[in-house]
Amino acid sequence: MVKRYLFVLVLLLSSSYAQDELTDSDPVDDSVESTDSVVSLDSLVAEAEAELSDDELVSSTDILEDANALANVLNEMQETETETVIILDTEYNQESLASYIEELEIQSQEQEDIENAVADAEDILDDGDDLDPTSLQLYDYAESLQIVLDLMDEDDVAVISGEEYTYTELQELINETLEDAEETEDEEEAEEEALEALTDDLVEEIIVALESDDLTDEEAVELENDIEELLIIADEDVVIELDNDETEDEELTLDDLSSLEEDLEEELNIDEDEAEENLDAELSDSEESESSEDLEEDLEAVEDAIEALDDDSTITIDGEDYDEEELESLADEIELDLESQTELEESVEEVNEILEDDDLSSEELDDLVEALDEVVDNMEEDDTVVIDDEILTVDEVEELAEETLEDAEEAEELEVIAAEEAEALEEELAIVASESLESDDLTLDEEEELLDVLEELVASLEEDEEVIIDGDELTTEELEEEIEDLEEDIAEAEEIIEAESVIEDGEEATAEDYEDLIDELEDLDLDDDESIVIDGEEIEGEDELEEYIEDLEELVEDIEDVEALEEEISEAEALMVDLETADSVQLFELAEELMDVLDLMDEDETVQINDVGYSYDALEDYIDDLYEESEVLQHEEALDEAVEEAIIALGDGTTSEQLIAYVTELEELLDIMEEDDIVIINDIEYNEDDIEDEIDDVSEQAQELKDIEDLEAAIEAVEDNQDIEDEELDTSTEVQEVIDDYEILIEVMEDTDELVVDINDEETTIDDLEDDVEDLNVVLTDLASQEELDSLAEEIEVYVLQYVSEDGTVYISAEQLAGELALWKELQEALDEGEVVFVNGFEYTIDNIDDFIAVVEDTVIYLDENDLIQVVIDGVISYMPEDDYDHMVAVDKAVDTANEILDQDELTSDDLYELADVLEILLDLIYDDEIVVLDGVEYNYEELDILIDEVKSEALNADHQEDIDELAAEVEELIQNNDEWTTQAELTALITAWEDLLSIMETGDIVIVDYKEYDIESIQNEISELIAQNQELESGKVLYTDPETGEVEETQAQVTQSSTLTSQAYHDLITSSAGYNENIPVVSTATKSDFIATKSGVPLSKIIITPESDTTATTFLQTTQDADESLDRDEDEAPEEDADPEEEYQEGETVFILATTFITGDLGTGKVYMIPEDDPENYSEVIIGLDEPVGVCFDVNHNFLYVADQGGLTEGGIYQYQIDWSPEDETFTLDNEVYVQIYSGTPGDCKVDAYGNLYFTDVISNSIHKSTYADLYSGFINTYTVLYQPDDETIEINRPSGIEVYESEDLYFVNNADGTLYGTLNKAEAEIEETNEENINILTEESIPAWGLALGEKHAYYSLDNGNINAYHLDDRTTETVSSEFFIAPRGLCYGDGDVYVTDNGLGAIYKLDEEGEDSEPELMFFIQAVTSCFCVNVEDSDGAWIVSVAFSVVFLFN
Repeated sequence: MVKRYLFVLVLLLSSSYAQDELTDSDPVDDSVESTDSVVSLDSLVAEAEAELSDDELVSSTDILEDANALANVLNEMQETETETVIILDTEYNQESLASYIEELEIQSQEQEDIENAVADAEDILDDGDDLDPTSLQLYDYAESLQIVLDLMDEDDVAVISGEEYTYTELQELINETLEDAEETEDEEEAEEEALEALTDDLVEEIIVALESDDLTDEEAVELENDIEELLIIADEDVVIELDNDETEDEELTLDDLSSLEEDLEEELNIDEDEAEENLDAELSDSEESESSEDLEEDLEAVEDAIEALDDDSTITIDGEDYDEEELESLADEIELDLESQTELEESVEEVNEILEDDDLSSEELDDLVEALDEVVDNMEEDDTVVIDDEILTVDEVEELAEETLEDAEEAEELEVIAAEEAEALEEELAIVASESLESDDLTLDEEEELLDVLEELVASLEEDEEVIIDGDELTTEELEEEIEDLEEDIAEAEEIIEAESVIEDGEEATAEDYEDLIDELEDLDLDDDESIVIDGEEIEGEDELEEYIEDLEELVEDIEDVEALEEEISEAEALMVDLETADSVQLFELAEELMDVLDLMDEDETVQINDVGYSYDALEDYIDDLYEESEVLQHEEALDEAVEEAIIALGDGTTSEQLIAYVTELEELLDIMEEDDIVIINDIEYNEDDIEDEIDDVSEQAQELKDIEDLEAAIEAVEDNQDIEDEELDTSTEVQEVIDDYEILIEVMEDTDELVVDINDEETTIDDLEDDVEDLNVVLTDLASQEELDSLAEEIEVYVLQYVSEDGTVYISAEQLAGELALWKELQEALDEGEVVFVNGFEYTIDNIDDFIAVVEDTVIYLDENDLIQVVIDGVISYMPEDDYDHMVAVDKAVDTANEILDQDELTSDDLYELADVLEILLDLIYDDEIVVLDGVEYNYEELDILIDEVKSEALNADHQEDIDELAAEVEELIQNNDEWTTQAELTALITAWEDLLSIMETGDIVIVDYKEYDIESIQNEISELIAQNQELESGKVLYTDPETGEVEETQAQVTQSSTLTSQAYHDLITSSAGYNENIPVVSTATKSDFIATKSGVPLSKIIITPESDTTATTFLQTTQDADESLDRDEDEAPEEDADPEEEYQEGETVFILATTFITGDLGTGKVYMIPEDDPENYSEVIIGLDEPVGVCFDVNHNFLYVADQGGLTEGGIYQYQIDWSPEDETFTLDNEVYVQIYSGTPGDCKVDAYGNLYFTDVISNSIHKSTYADLYSGFINTYTVLYQPDDETIEINRPSGIEVYESEDLYFVNNADGTLYGTLNKAEAEIEETNEENINILTEESIPAWGLALGEKHAYYSLDNGNINAYHLDDRTTETVSSEFFIAPRGLCYGDGDVYVTDNGLGAIYKLDEEGEDSEPELMFFIQAVTSCFCVNVEDSDGAWIVSVAFSVVFLFN
């Protein structure tokens, strides 16, 4: 049937499609496509507006959904090349919309931080009674809300407990919470005081009652009530002391009181009274219609009464007495009623479930009738039920059942009619299809109409139904096959039409038109008897088609040569406008363009340029003339520029600085002048000799003018100094500055042979100036001497301050006074005749200082010989023994130390132990009758001794409490740090922590853990519950706590989305999973850093270098450049000219696996890891603090590591790091503390060729780039060539993710998009000079997006979004799935030494696949959370045979 369709179509196309009809059809197709694009864009805009306009509570998810909706609009704009769109009455172009999306993404991240902080705050209130939080919880809640507020900007909104709060409203909430906390704290204190008072009253009443000899029944009941209330409110350590006159006093604990209360209750039958009261209340408030829940409560009350009833006792209910047997009968009756009511409620529930569907079929209506009948059967005459929110009696339910039965019959009739209509439609469609199939000459439109009919027919048929078409009985499956065949025929017909229309558009065909025609013809698959007509020529069969294509390819080569020549001529003609005014650069560019024309010409060819004919030789001569004229003009321009610079430098020529600058510019002008050059400067002509003379003359003038300027400046400085009065020169420094100015003037006068100068209108000689300097030196000497005296006086004044105590009393020892005496003697030596110095207000001269020193010397001797201390109080001198002084100082020191400790707000046990030690030292120091003052309180010897015992006791108590608090904090930390996943290991650790805490607890101790109070008993209960949970938890399972409901359930320990888990959760789930192997490392990676750093946290400095000029170098001809010093480059790795290729990264033995990880949406969590292939446990972090590192590669030849970071909410880039590595030592570390950004954008992956050139993809711009090693070594940012990007001709690239480079010549890449449209695995040429210069070849087409790519010995491996790993055979050009239903989310791949390494982002692990191992399961190598990309660091060995095999594979691939 397919051949028949194709033959008919070929006849139709060859006979009926004229050129003008085809021309008219093109714009129709274009408009349809354009309309589809507009509709698609409009729908995406509508979706975005709906998303932006929703009235949901503000959340990071909602904001991110807004950004995603706008991103879809932006992607469609880029694909359809739409410039602007209007969204919610605002116009956006692509750039402004991208900026808005980035703002939303940043806002989403900020909102997520706010939400996390809000969750922490809400957790505080969740750890207790939400309706009645404690003051401590409220204070912590306010503190957490303040953290939320600190994260917010003034226009942010936080959603707290389901309500939105603005910045101002949150401030008010914090203030209200603090006020509530203070009020609650006051209430708690008041409540505690009230409880203490109530406890005291109850204890007093109980003591009175128990000490009474004869209690009435009423008093006994009151005693029982008091004891019951006391047991509820009292602390465990409460003891009641009874005073017995005849026997020893008795102490009753709470346990004793509890037993007493039970005896009283039993003796007074209080439990029976309570049971009677409860049962009477329960039965008396029964309504006419009771629910099963009401009946359960009635039954429970009766059973409680039976339990409380003593033998031969009765209970009165509604005036009737019931004994135990009668109560049991009543319970049986209620139980029967409960059973009936439960059945009724279940049947009603079934009815309501059916009624939830608004549109019921006849079958569902029959089910409803049966359910209603069951309700009627379960109802009694006085019963009512609620059906569809209406209260119905038994009669009303029966009536509803009858109405429903009628509805079911009507519905069944309507369904029969609808079925008949559907059958008639099927027959009509079958007839239309049969009629169409009877025709042998269907047009394309008729075939498309037939396709619509068949598709409608298939949609109307049941799965196993058959239909007769064209005499054949066809099932649904057979119809679908017919549809597929018809679709193929239509597609092939359209391809033929498209092929014919390529060169029949009314214009002269270009090489590009013929290339498009070749592409279309290559897609055709003609049978031997099939033919098509192209450009009036009939082609029959595949052989003729291949010959025609070969002829076309030769024609394309000829046309391309002609087009290239015409293009170069057009470019040259564009430069040949206004040649008379052209500068040297324009002439040079014209010569270069004409040289391109000449290169394309044959030696016997003639071309027309601007209507002038040029032979090969004539054009060559013209080009030589242009080069020569350009050089001459360039020299003249350089002279003009140098002259202009010289004139600017000269200015008005009034300063030596201008003249010197003028000379410098003249020297530069002279360097470029030639022998016969003449230049004009300020209307004067100069040749080379004239310029040299000018330089000599101006240099001499400049020096003379410089001397005059120096002399004038020196005179001006001296004149300014002469205006200063002598008394204004206060310091020796000021005088020295004046002397310096005078000496400079003297030096200048001597250099210029000036004998006399005019200073302040007076003639002054050098001698006069020298006399002034001599006078100034005298003043300088006097001031310096006085300054020395004043300095010594100040030193003495400072020294004697040590004598004064805090109360103003002066104490002077012999040693101290000897130190002061030494200073006085130093001052005495410095004093000269006539000099005066003041010390502490007293005047000293050479005449009186000797007497003072003598007095001090005598005092020193007296104090030393008699072991005395001089004491001065209010000017009165006295003496005290040195021993008494030492005692006083020691006591004061101990008292001061003790008071410093006591002044602290809170004393720890260490503080108290230290205080006790100090007080014991003080006790040893003081006399029996001595008094000391501590913290404002006086203590004698005995009182101090008692205080020491009290402090020691307090220290022991504090030490005990601190031990409790420390262990409680450990328990609390384990509780709070545990996430929703709890493992056996965590339970064991928590049990151990509780047991450690229990081991130091004493009777009466209370400890607060996570806002809850615990005593010994409650801790024991907690431990018992945890032990029970631990024992019940099966291997391979964990406990999951729902963060919203708090419900706990046992679940399987498995990881499916490792990038969404916390580090703790990932580690817990992996290590608790079934079959976990302890020998395989587990690495959690969710920690974050605020900056890019080394593994130890040392920040790395970011370097960005922008090239000053064009540094473009070809791939293999690399230029040597001086690298920026900040890069700290290894000179041995500098690029070389004509460098030979080194090792390919796929070759050799794998020594390391490099892997990148990051937590989705959590910036700063990105990391790079190094994993030794044969020793994974010796892994290490290389880099931390990245955002979204999706790709990594390493230049094994030049030691450069490249990381492709998509940046998350901000623009990403590719970062370059220098590496120090050793395969033998298993080391791979950063060589310095800098990194270089060499690209800004959204990279997807990168690889390095054998020359060091970097190839990388960008998933947003949909492009493939190349940076040369010369630019990479220099660290230049964004210096690259765009090799491939989408345009009208190149569509085989969409979100390129993984990329591989083969032998520095070919590129393989995968698209993270629908491969049926763009190709999944594609191949392209690496050595091109212009964007899209070569075609991209599609190797495989998958509908599932691809992620990673690795080039092996025989296959190109790629990972798909559905979890499969596929392999494309390089020789056979076939594709097979090597792994399916094993991986969760495979991402990056790399190849080394016969193995393919796979990163599974879902599980968080790296696996290894053997390339030769068929049907072998992947081998688990390493657990690493959120792993994304990987790269094999291979070291070359002798076995390089595989690369040769790949070379032959690729050669045959496209031949």
